[in-house]
Amino acid sequence: MTAQESIEKGTLIDGRYEIRERLGQGGMGTVYRALDKKLNQMVALKMLLYGTSGSERSREERRRRFMHEIYAINEVAHRNVVHIQEFGFFKDTPYMVMELLQGKDLSRILKERGGVLEIEYCVDVLLVVIAAIQACHEKGIIHRDLKPGNIMIVDADAGHGWDVKVVDFSISKIDAEMTRTGQIIGTPNYLSPEQINGNVSPASDQYALGLLLYVCLTGRNPFSGLDGLALMRAIERGDVREPRAHRPEIPEELERIILAAMHLDPGRRYASVHELGKQLWPFASQLGQGLWRKYYFEMGARSRKDDHPSTMGVPLVLQIAQGSVPMPAATELAHYQSLTVVKGSATADGPATRTELEAAPGEPTMAVAPTTRETFDDPEAHVSPEPASTTGALPKADRAPDRRAPKMLPLVAAVVAVVALGAMVLIRMERRAPAAAGNPKPLVFQQAPPGAAPLPSRVSPVASPPRAAPEAKVGEVAAAKPEAGSGSGEPNPKPPEHERHRRKPAKSAAWGTDPFGNPIPPP
Repeated sequence: MTAQESIEKGTLIDGRYEIRERLGQGGMGTVYRALDKKLNQMVALKMLLYGTSGSERSREERRRRFMHEIYAINEVAHRNVVHIQEFGFFKDTPYMVMELLQGKDLSRILKERGGVLEIEYCVDVLLVVIAAIQACHEKGIIHRDLKPGNIMIVDADAGHGWDVKVVDFSISKIDAEMTRTGQIIGTPNYLSPEQINGNVSPASDQYALGLLLYVCLTGRNPFSGLDGLALMRAIERGDVREPRAHRPEIPEELERIILAAMHLDPGRRYASVHELGKQLWPFASQLGQGLWRKYYFEMGARSRKDDHPSTMGVPLVLQIAQGSVPMPAATELAHYQSLTVVKGSATADGPATRTELEAAPGEPTMAVAPTTRETFDDPEAHVSPEPASTTGALPKADRAPDRRAPKMLPLVAAVVAVVALGAMVLIRMERRAPAAAGNPKPLVFQQAPPGAAPLPSRVSPVASPPRAAPEAKVGEVAAAKPEAGSGSGEPNPKPPEHERHRRKPAKSAAWGTDPFGNPIPPP
């Protein structure tokens, strides 16, 4: 992989992403259109590709910087910053999966419109870009490479009919930046004077925004045609002609704002890019002013703090970028487990199977999750997990502990509880018996404590056969309770509560009992 500069169409990346076509290539990687076979949707896949030129140390730094870009984009999480869906490794080479943007970059739009854009359109676009860069600065991230090629104008259903996405954070600076002091990084024609000396701050992005607006309004870069040392000297001296010299219809106040944002002294520029946007707002279109009035004049620049910090501590992608996790181990940790688990099967996640899939693109495969290897979001995951053997079972002493066993305990406990409850219900059903075989639903009185009324309940006739009552007691019951409709016609003169007193324990040996053990007074 280290020797090639492109990927063939149909190559299957990580058993999931099928390469369809190349969209573009830059200094830090190549972007492809790919099909996510798991979700059946098109995505943009950016992969760091490098040849054999350069030392191993320089290639390692480029790979770490690529991981730094993933962390920077994910940390900002702004609607006008391109969104990353996934990252992983293809033969030890990192890649990221992003949303596929439908639109054009600002550089292409400039070429299609003759290099000059309308004033209101330029300001409308800059107001969105400034909001995205302000969000980056609030997270301690400096883009350092703002230029027309990194501003995407994408299709939208509301507002202007378009929206803006800021892309390519490959050389962005984070608080724990690994760039050495004095190292010049960025597109030469868009470097700020302090970047020439190896220094960078949020004011450097403001300079690039002012220069970006200068180019969009005039169609000229003030440093075009220069290269090398001559270019560096021109930037340090601030050899910039006024925008109105190239386009007189530019308002004088707008020219003053552009030149203030491009001041040689970072301390004499605007206090923040948010303040720059507030100054540009009056030159936006009526629709643009309505859309951004609240943000620039009512809300103000606010520090966005994460109210839900991760319990994982330092994210894996940042650990890789900082070098605390080796790349080979990161290759294994970055692959996640699927919910589908087939015991003893080879997996598309495993090194051996993944190599076969990548060697034979386009063939249908079934990805199965590993059964013993930890996932990258497991806080107890090993730094260097061993690949699972596909030739046979490991010896018992060498097998990794099954982390799924504790997860089965709640399920086993629930099954045991259900079985015990069912057994108790069956035992209770067997103890209940109907009074007579011919009665489909006889009324049964359960034995109650002394002084309490019995509780009636209906039992099914399919329960255990009725118990035979002693004949003597049955006779006593017949003598004590005359049959209904016998013709006596004498109403019971006793009050209803007498029924409760009848069921008290017998006070004399002459009292009898019914089939259910209730005392019956003598007639």
